[in-house]
Amino acid sequence: MSESPIDETRVPEIDEDEVVPTAVSPVAEEPEVIAGRGRISRYLHRHPLGAALLIVIGCALLYMLGLAGYNAYALPERSFVETDARARVAAPAYDGGDYGSDDPLVLKSLDVVGLSRSSSSPDGTDVSITFGASAYANADIIATYSNGSVEATKTTSIGYARQRDSWVAAGEERDSAVAYRTSAGIEQAKVIANIDKILARADAESAAAAQTASRPSGDISLAELYEGAAIAIRNDSFDEGRQTETMTIHMLKQSGFSSYECDIDAVFVFHAVNGVWELSEAEVTGGARDRNFRSLIGTWQGRFKRQETSGTKCLAAGNAPLTIAIKGYTNDTSGERITALVSGLAHYHAHPAKDANSSKGDTRFEEVEVSLYLQSNKSRNGATVFSGSLPETAEGVVTITVSLDESANSETATATVKTDHSYDSSFIIIPIEETATWTDTYVLERTNG
Repeated sequence: MSESPIDETRVPEIDEDEVVPTAVSPVAEEPEVIAGRGRISRYLHRHPLGAALLIVIGCALLYMLGLAGYNAYALPERSFVETDARARVAAPAYDGGDYGSDDPLVLKSLDVVGLSRSSSSPDGTDVSITFGASAYANADIIATYSNGSVEATKTTSIGYARQRDSWVAAGEERDSAVAYRTSAGIEQAKVIANIDKILARADAESAAAAQTASRPSGDISLAELYEGAAIAIRNDSFDEGRQTETMTIHMLKQSGFSSYECDIDAVFVFHAVNGVWELSEAEVTGGARDRNFRSLIGTWQGRFKRQETSGTKCLAAGNAPLTIAIKGYTNDTSGERITALVSGLAHYHAHPAKDANSSKGDTRFEEVEVSLYLQSNKSRNGATVFSGSLPETAEGVVTITVSLDESANSETATATVKTDHSYDSSFIIIPIEETATWTDTYVLERTNG
């Protein structure tokens, strides 16, 4: 009987109960690995102290690698930088110049506006700091200073180095810049102290306006003319927005009985780059070099000194003081003049038979208004003369003359009251008209301003 052929495509059924687990053989290790592991095991077993040392060294290496990574990204604390910056950042060196405040600048506020790492040590860092430093950093600072009228804002940078586990200051300030701003205007006292510079500028601008290279020949400078003058600052206006200031500087120079007077319109500009006020414009009013006699305004009392006449004298003026109350001074196309109220004595009579203390016809006049004109062609011996007549009357003409002597050795004011009185007389039996002229001289003294 023949065997049936085997069907090789059919998978035989397996009884799960008959499956016997098969042990997996471990992968065989290389002999070198086994030998190395053995040596390490024997070393650790035989040298426990060395083993401990290896462990410590490994931990230290890991710590140092971690610390280096931390230092590469760490920055100083802002509170530390702010405290350090208050000590390290220097206040701007400030000078108020000719017109600004000289008070020192004092720190008002300080802000740390930026912290960053640096790959190199800050400029000027001492070698003792760079040696062993593990990291560097920069801090950007904005500091504000003030002296009450000027404010300075300073931007600057300062550096740091990390030594072991702390940050230390390194290097010097760098990239510093300062901007100034004023909030209170210029110092008036310094304007007065530097008035010569302002007058020189006004001189130059006057010459430029007149299209001349210099002031007229023979004219002294305004600084010389107004040396020792009284100064008053008027219309002072400070514009904080524009950082400018304008003012009118009034100057009055008294010189004997006369004076010089002017106004200077000045403009000052504050510069943010250096914090200094600069005189931008100085324009002087017309007539700055014109002598005037406003200082004569006031009341003057005349003390009788003598009489001049062609015959016998009448000395009634000795008991009749002269009063000249000067009310104003004018210089216009009509001439240079003073206006006054005059009280005194006129002689409306002929010569007495002999010198007398009074005569019939002596007439007192009270507060008569008169204009006394400057007599440029009547000056003598260095004196300045003003003269004018009272309103004419039937009795005669009274002329008032004021003479101001400003010679080197004296300042004397005198006045004369001249009376021209015409009266009827006769020569034998022929009627004629005669004129008696009386000139009473007084020494004047001011009784009030």
